[in-house]
Amino acid sequence: MATRAIANGGGNWNSTGTWVEGAVPVAGDAVVATATSGQLTVNVASACASIILTNYANTLTFNASLTVTSTVTFVAGMNIAGTTGALICNGTLTLTSAGKTLTNGLSLQGANTYTLADDWTVNGVVTVGTASNALTITGAKNLNCAGGLGSSTTAVVTFTGLTAINLTGGTWSGVGTATFSGNININGNITLASTLKFGGGTLAYLSGSVSTGTAVLNIRSSCTLSLGMLALFNITIGVAALTITLGTALTVSTLTLPDGACTFAGSFDITVGTFNAVAITTNRTFTVVAGQKINVTLAIVFSTAQTLGNNNRAKFVSSSPGTKWSLILANGATQNLIYADFTDCDATGGQQVFSAGGSVTTCFNVYNTFPVPRAYPSSQLGVQ
Repeated sequence: MATRAIANGGGNWNSTGTWVEGAVPVAGDAVVATATSGQLTVNVASACASIILTNYANTLTFNASLTVTSTVTFVAGMNIAGTTGALICNGTLTLTSAGKTLTNGLSLQGANTYTLADDWTVNGVVTVGTASNALTITGAKNLNCAGGLGSSTTAVVTFTGLTAINLTGGTWSGVGTATFSGNININGNITLASTLKFGGGTLAYLSGSVSTGTAVLNIRSSCTLSLGMLALFNITIGVAALTITLGTALTVSTLTLPDGACTFAGSFDITVGTFNAVAITTNRTFTVVAGQKINVTLAIVFSTAQTLGNNNRAKFVSSSPGTKWSLILANGATQNLIYADFTDCDATGGQQVFSAGGSVTTCFNVYNTFPVPRAYPSSQLGVQ
């Protein structure tokens, strides 16, 4: 490995005159600077093992991408400019920003561990993963994504020990089975795109305008949702035997339960447009927090469309047996419940709830046979 120092005159990366040694750095070389080094422009796609700019007091400009495989160290006295390309990291790296904002993108690649020595702010897109291997970002610091967060492949990305990923602008997107795990804060004007897989940690809304469109949040592991008054997109609980803890009330267009046990925790209410489940293949228990309200505004569907039967039941129970939870079915909302069992459910705040063939235990306003008298919406009776 050779060491290449930025000359006092500075210049373009691919010019021999830019370097004290008269040789352009290549992959495997260490790039350094002195207090008198001139400005450096990454003018073509370039590579080095490390770039450690101790004492540097000039400007590093990105007009193309730079790939680093070992260490990135910026210093407080330098400047960073340019919005083209990205700082591409591919190796076990420690990254030090010294409070400088990376004005272009940041790409963290491979099945590697990246350690943030301090907080990082990236104005371009932060892209993680280039393979299906797990990638880990650690260090008790913040990664502030002003230009968006995305995965280029199906990588599993774990933000271990980070204070948070702060999404302050751009688009949060995922590719295929790409899964993000860790503490993620929505703290600015962002767009949520496609299907986002969340593998655990805390997802929180702090501020900003969020464009959700038809995006789906697919929850892959136990997690905490603290989304405040943000009316979220669609949520699918994609795996079984997990716990969803609510740090605030949850508002969502569609909430889809898994083919497996699922537990809600946290003493906050849920407001959902359509409440349903994927195909249920055996008896499944869904535990609702005692005292919690699930407000359904459009439809509740647990029916033969989900292949329910005597051995394929959706069972709704209270987290504290004997203490009621509430299911509030709004006037005008439709229901299609077959072989759904309810225990300790209080539905007195809305329409009567009817589950054909289901069992009803210590419930209010929930029936498994049509009560008399009962006024049904014409849409449920087939009467125009």
